[in-house]
Amino acid sequence: MGDIMKGVVYYFSGTGNTKWAVDKFKMYFNKYGIDLDSINLEKVGFTENQYDFLIIGTPIYFDDTPRIINKFVNALPESHNKINCIIFATNTWGNSAALDLLGKRMKKKGYNLISQVNIMMPANLKFKSKVEVFKDKTSIKTLTSAANKIKGVVKDFLVDRSNIESTSRRQVYIKKVKDMVSNYKKKNLVKYLKSTDRCTSCGVCLRNCPCSNITLNNGQVVFHSNCIMCMRCMCICPQESITFKGYRLARNKKLVVRNLNIV
Repeated sequence: MGDIMKGVVYYFSGTGNTKWAVDKFKMYFNKYGIDLDSINLEKVGFTENQYDFLIIGTPIYFDDTPRIINKFVNALPESHNKINCIIFATNTWGNSAALDLLGKRMKKKGYNLISQVNIMMPANLKFKSKVEVFKDKTSIKTLTSAANKIKGVVKDFLVDRSNIESTSRRQVYIKKVKDMVSNYKKKNLVKYLKSTDRCTSCGVCLRNCPCSNITLNNGQVVFHSNCIMCMRCMCICPQESITFKGYRLARNKKLVVRNLNIV
C-alpha cells in the first residue's frame, strides 16, 4: 500500500453500537496518518470520491443485515481494480452467517476482502433491570475487547494480512432457508411494538426513525410496515413509553443521543 491513503466507511447504526465501532476505526487509522471518511447511510449513499479502500459496518438484526445495508450493497458499483475492503458486524454473540453472505456479495462485485470480522458489543437493549447498560463491569470489559480487536484489524489490514471470520457452511445454508420462510414473520414483528399511555407525543421517535416508519395519529404513535426492528425508538423515548411484546427496554439514552447526534 502507498504511503498516503484515504478510506471511507459506510455504515448504519440503529442504537449507537456500530457508530461506536466506526469511531474506533477512524481513531486507529488516524494514528497511522490515514484519513477515514465516515458516511451514515441513513443520509447519504455511495460517494464517487477516489478512495483507496472502503469499509462497511452493519449491525445484525434477527440474524440479518438491515435493509438499509442490503440496498446499499446492491447498488454498490463493481470494483474492476480490486479495491481492498473491510466488512464488520456488531452483535452480541460473536458470529453471523449474515456477515458471510455480505462478504460473498462484496467479493462477487470484485472487491478484495481483506477483513471480515464480528465485533462483539454489550447488549445495548436489556429488559428493565438495575444494571445500567455501558456502565456495568461486563459492558466495560466487552467494549475494551472490542476496541482491541478493531485495533488489530487495522494493523492487519495495513500489511495486507487476511482476517476472515466465517461461520460453517451448514449455518449459512440454515440462514438461507430461514430467510425464505421467515421474511413474512420479520415484517410482522412490528405488530409487537406498542406505545403506552406514558407517551407525550413529543415526536422524538418520529423524527429519528431511520426508515420514516412512525407517524402520529390523533396524538398516538403509529408503527407502520417499513420497520427494520433497530429498536432505536425504544432506546430514545424520553418516557420509556414504547414496548416490545409488552416489555420495556432499558438503555443509556444519553449515550445513544451523543453517538448518533439525535435531536
